[in-house]
Amino acid sequence: MGTAPGDFPGAVRMPGAGAAKLPDVVLAFEILLVLVSVLIAWFGLYVLYRLFTES
Repeated sequence: MGTAPGDFPGAVRMPGAGAAKLPDVVLAFEILLVLVSVLIAWFGLYVLYRLFTES
């Protein structure tokens, strides 16, 4: 019998759920990663600016 991983007797399959949403989650985390990277770079440059212009 061909069963998919995670299938068991009495399991309820919901159409459209599961792996179909994975690309959306990956995209959301990639966008979040880029935003956090920009924020970290900006803060680092700001700290250096304040360090060298503090007279």
